[in-house]
Amino acid sequence: MPQSKNYTREPNEIGVLWTKKTAKGGTWFSGVIDGRRVVVFWNNKKTSPKSPDYRVLLARDVEPTE
Repeated sequence: MPQSKNYTREPNEIGVLWTKKTAKGGTWFSGVIDGRRVVVFWNNKKTSPKSPDYRVLLARDVEPTE
């Protein structure tokens, strides 16, 4: 889990997330949960009020483009 001089980890903390913006102005999150890199997106396939609002996925490694 990332540590810094100004950050104190809570005993029950399992992860951290950072807010990101898409090129079109949308919001998503990236972070680490239980030592695994994750990304979090709004669930745009929500079919009922009981459907989850967000989806959490394991982050994929992106190959650099030249």
